[in-house]
Amino acid sequence: MSKYRMTDVLSQAEETLYEYLETHCEQYNNEAEDWQETFNEVANFECQDWIHEIADSCTPIYTYDILECAMEEMSLATCEPEIGPAFGGEPTAVNLIAANIYEKVCEHLYDMEQQIKRRVLDASVINDFKEKVKEIKDGNK
Repeated sequence: MSKYRMTDVLSQAEETLYEYLETHCEQYNNEAEDWQETFNEVANFECQDWIHEIADSCTPIYTYDILECAMEEMSLATCEPEIGPAFGGEPTAVNLIAANIYEKVCEHLYDMEQQIKRRVLDASVINDFKEKVKEIKDGNK
């Protein structure tokens, strides 16, 4: 079994996003003077930089691993990526598939971000954001 199944890539990206969020939550819980300040940080927080960093680090770089992902999910090999080819920009099959993997990871993490924000903002105890993130993380396993 390949190390780089698309489902494994997405799981690794999810786990990394949760780690980033937990660290962020801990920082704001420690710095916030009251629950309202923490709530405002959570409500206005954007993960965009993290999402792109995580997607970049989770996208496989070796041809074999990229092709293994495409074998599991054929749309990676048949769709044209919005961002263009990866790895230097030459429109080879592998570069296009890698760009599609990157885009799929980004899309997945953006969906997760919105889901987490909705759940956190619905929580009754906003100042304990770190615990809420852990609860959501454990519930998604």
